[in-house]
Amino acid sequence: MTKKKQNLYAKLERRWVAPAYGGGVLFGVGLSFFGAATNTMAGWLYVLSGTIFAILFLGAILPIRVIKNLTIERSAIAPVSVGEILQVKMLLTNKSKAAKTLVAITDLLPPEFSAPRRKVIELLS
Repeated sequence: MTKKKQNLYAKLERRWVAPAYGGGVLFGVGLSFFGAATNTMAGWLYVLSGTIFAILFLGAILPIRVIKNLTIERSAIAPVSVGEILQVKMLLTNKSKAAKTLVAITDLLPPEFSAPRRKVIELLS
C-alpha cells in the first residue's frame, strides 16, 4: 500500500470509521445492482440495491454512536523481567445515560510482548 493510502486509512480510523474490504465489495455489488436496475427498469433490483446501500450506511453510522461517550484508560506497564507475567489494567467508562451493548476492546501490545488481547463486553451500563 502506498504511503498516501496508509495516511488516508489512518485519518479515517482516527476521525470516522476505517473502511473494510468487505464494505468495498458490498458497495460494488450494490452499484452493479443499481446499474442493472436502471438498464432493465426492474423494481426488485432497485429495492435490492437500496437495501444494500442502507446496510452500508448503518454499518458506517452505528459504530460511531456506540463508542461516542466511552472513555478508556490503560495503566502504565510495570517493568518486568523474562519469565514474569506482564499485567496490564484497563478501565472502560460509559459516560452516557444509555447502556452500550457488544463492545469489543483490543489492546495492541508490541509483538515482542504478546499477541493482541481482545475482550468483548456484552453490556456496559
